[in-house]
Amino acid sequence: MDTQALETGIETKHGSSERNALAQIQDRDRDDRSLNVKPLNLLERGGVVLAPRKDSWWESRAVFNPAAYKDGEGTVHLLYRAIGDDNGAYVSRLGHATSKNGVDFERMSDKPV
Repeated sequence: MDTQALETGIETKHGSSERNALAQIQDRDRDDRSLNVKPLNLLERGGVVLAPRKDSWWESRAVFNPAAYKDGEGTVHLLYRAIGDDNGAYVSRLGHATSKNGVDFERMSDKPV
């Protein structure tokens, strides 16, 4: 056990003290602020970043199963599955949306990819 762990009397399973774990969190938060990353509060939006569009024939019923990729320029690309109104049939199609902040997405087309 290191001296810092002896001082606090608390040790994590990795051998570092609780104080070290707190310092790591504070360092990470400081790094996030220096990168101008704002905390995401998705609870205000009900956890939704992309919702079905009732006026869309191919994604009016559901939008789900997203996969995200951040390119070299910082744009987040979201491929997602959607179901629309196909005369009672559940036909899945893929859509593409992008975002600069990973929360506010803009659809790239009114049509599936």
